[in-house]
Amino acid sequence: GSLDPCFPGFPCRFTVEVENIGASMYPGPVVIDEIPDPGFGPPTVLWPGDANCVPSGGSFTCTWPHDLFGGDSLWIDLEFEVPAEPPAQSFENCASIAPTWIGDLAFNNEDCATAFVPFPDLEPLGGTECPRGANCTLDLGIKNSGKLPFVGSAGVQGTLSPAVPIV
Repeated sequence: GSLDPCFPGFPCRFTVEVENIGASMYPGPVVIDEIPDPGFGPPTVLWPGDANCVPSGGSFTCTWPHDLFGGDSLWIDLEFEVPAEPPAQSFENCASIAPTWIGDLAFNNEDCATAFVPFPDLEPLGGTECPRGANCTLDLGIKNSGKLPFVGSAGVQGTLSPAVPIV
């Protein structure tokens, strides 16, 4: 799961839970294939301290070096850096663990969580129609349609047609 939402320029936290729903011990190490959306990451392991994640192609392999006894669970807390200009308004992170023995329920070995990533979405608005030769007020504005306040400077650039002097 994720602590929703995740903000641009800050870490985004996910918790991966591996639960041994069987009665038998799962022999360590526990190896998880971690697949975040492109443009986010890499993961930093917050907990437990003896787990680690390394790049593996377009994903990451996270390893916890212990056995997981029947009925026990493992939680791995991960953080991914959200870029200042995120590629999307959501961030999906998937985790899977490979089936290990006959009778293992493969459909139960993967899950995904999605975090909302709000960001400003600016667009120009307004526009003025002015009869030729008349004095008119030019009304322009900038609208933020995003889910996060915009902080900084913004401007509008364009061309008036036909060209007119602005006083």
